[in-house]
Amino acid sequence: CEDHRHYVTISCGMLDDALACIALEHRERLLERNLGILLGNKRELERWVASEECIDWVSPQAGTTAFLRYDLDLPSAEFAQELFDLNGTFLVPGSEFGWERWLRVGFACAPETLRGGLEGLSAYLRRRGSGGR
Repeated sequence: CEDHRHYVTISCGMLDDALACIALEHRERLLERNLGILLGNKRELERWVASEECIDWVSPQAGTTAFLRYDLDLPSAEFAQELFDLNGTFLVPGSEFGWERWLRVGFACAPETLRGGLEGLSAYLRRRGSGGR
């Protein structure tokens, strides 16, 4: 896989170069837009965590992912699979990072996507018998 990746990414195409130049010409506007989305999503995630009884977290100081700790007697891989099977909400099991009973969530997405995912996660928690605060 690594050899194949090196082969197909050794050189960007002309279209990629042209689009990158356009993006760099408008970098201030792009950064402002993207940071606005990220900071808004982080605030949304903070509110959601505060409203869920069995969820805690370490609020990230930078970046676009966070880890959520949950207070259920359930392995993280099973949690993530059940959640996905229930409503398509996707979180990465903490066991993949050596952190059992944690889940990794990304928040570099459209605000409505994050809201939908958090609603799906809340629905799963309610189904599991863990109500909100």
